[in-house]
Amino acid sequence: IVIISFLIIFGLFSRPDLSMDIPLLQKVMNIYFPLGDVVTLAIAFIALRIGGGKIHKGLYIFSGGLLLQTTADLLFTYRVATSVYWNGDISDLIYTTAAFIIGIGIVEIIHSLNQSTIAIDLLKEKAFSAFRS
Repeated sequence: IVIISFLIIFGLFSRPDLSMDIPLLQKVMNIYFPLGDVVTLAIAFIALRIGGGKIHKGLYIFSGGLLLQTTADLLFTYRVATSVYWNGDISDLIYTTAAFIIGIGIVEIIHSLNQSTIAIDLLKEKAFSAFRS
């Protein structure tokens, strides 16, 4: 998954500028930014593959937010490279939407885990009360 994501992002969408004319810090950021997208995309796919049980719905929402964030990163990178980015651009709106969706996914996962914990505590209480009597 990571290799495929790497090839898609670096090969099709974002070829980093590593020319000698730019400073070292900018070269590092030109590599790190798309590489971060590869990791984010891999985490989203892994979360979808291992998700299950009560937190499955929350993982879908969380992974959808990560995919949307990757889309925003790629759009931002492309628009900056073509010098058409401006503050408040569509990529900023997608970033904000992705953060909101990721937040909803995390809340849903926590809510699901809390419900599971409550159910487990009730089962333990019933089991221990049966042994006491």
